Amino acid sequence: MKAAAWLSLGLFLTGVGAAHAAELECDPSIKETGVPDALWIVFKSVINDHSYSVPCESLALVLRKLAGHSKTGGRRLEEDKPLNTQQAQGNLREALSNPEIRARIEKMQSEVKDENARLVYEAAILDEEGYYDARELKIQQLQQKLY
Repeated sequence: MKAAAWLSLGLFLTGVGAAHAAELECDPSIKETGVPDALWIVFKSVINDHSYSVPCESLALVLRKLAGHSKTGGRRLEEDKPLNTQQAQGNLREALSNPEIRARIEKMQSEVKDENARLVYEAAILDEEGYYDARELKIQQLQQKLY
């Protein structure tokens, strides 16, 4: 499963930005010049930053959702449904009330320098711990920043 997740991520990254790769090598401080550029920068930051580790499946899921490659309606048997922000914020508060999860998130925030990468990792931690609405909230926050 891990290999398939990384392979699909690699194929996506190849499709997003062979042209952007040269740009990024020349100027790593390029800001969001468009959605594909912004996504490429976030993905490259997450993949190249080995300072923090989360399960591959959770990280790949968050990156796929960030790129818009999955639905929020469960197993694709239902239509997409909008995120219930109040429920998601409650789910996030519940997650952060758990001392172990809070400690993991704080440790990650101190180790990962890129703000967007921190949101990706936080969403992956929440996914791994089963706080799916909170994960969706973090993904939505990052999408709003990028788009």
